[in-house]
This record gives sequence, structure tokens and C-alpha cells, in this order.
Amino acid sequence: PLPLVLDPAGPGSLSGFRDATALLAVIGPEGGWSETERALFEKRSWPRVALPGYVLRMETAALALAARLVHAPAPGKGPAA
Repeated sequence: PLPLVLDPAGPGSLSGFRDATALLAVIGPEGGWSETERALFEKRSWPRVALPGYVLRMETAALALAARLVHAPAPGKGPAA
């Protein structure tokens, strides 16, 4: 599976993940990731992405991520219908 780390401070975006056939989403604690954890993700080249404008509880973040991926436009396409 393609790893994806949800992090409110993440510099990346969800573009490029829509067509993934298997995704491993790592969703952190409400208090956020520690610098040690962020360094580990960086060492493993796991992209950190944010859901812009939101800091969500773990349960809500998983659903929000799924909804964003389902309704995200395909790369190179316009908004999803």
C-alpha cells in the first residue's frame, strides 16, 4: 500500500493519491505528531498531507479523508461531478 500521513502541518496535498489501489493512511493523535514521529516519516519518505482548514478527531479524519479521495478530481481533470 501507498503510505499517507495525515498531519495538520503537512506540506503536501492529496493530489496523486486518488488513483491509488491500496492506501495506508496514518492518522495521528489529537495532540499532533511529535518531532520524532515526523522525522521517522521523513526518513521513510512517507508524505505528510493536511486536510486544509481542519484539525479533526481521529474517527472524523478517517471519514473526511475517504470522502476527499472519492470526490477529488482525477489528476489533470476538472472538479468531480
